[in-house]
Amino acid sequence: MVNRVPAVARGRAAIDAKGIPMITEKSDLPASVERYLSTAIADRPGLVDEVFTPGVVVHDEGQTHVGIEAVRKWTIDLAERFTFVADLQQVVRDGNRISADVVYTGDFPGSPARITSHFTLEGDLISEIGHVG
Repeated sequence: MVNRVPAVARGRAAIDAKGIPMITEKSDLPASVERYLSTAIADRPGLVDEVFTPGVVVHDEGQTHVGIEAVRKWTIDLAERFTFVADLQQVVRDGNRISADVVYTGDFPGSPARITSHFTLEGDLISEIGHVG
């Protein structure tokens, strides 16, 4: 399975109200978000300790997963159920919140699907993810 996240050149946006540049290019993503999005679904379980806070919260498919072990189990479950390719379309940052519009194509119902993933950061790590599709 291939999971690719191409750089999207959409130009730079203005500075937000907190003085932080609103990113619109993949190359400007915080390392934890970039690694999460660019890592193949089958490899994500091994990544959770490196990109998430210990108390991470993930909202997906009507369920909430809290903590590293619950999120690791969630990533294992996704990898066992589906294969897909992620194609990053657009990224916007506002302070410690990042919204990433991604088109997922794979062997899941409703493929392809355009999903907006909302990431919240604590320092350099992801503390929360929510998906809207």
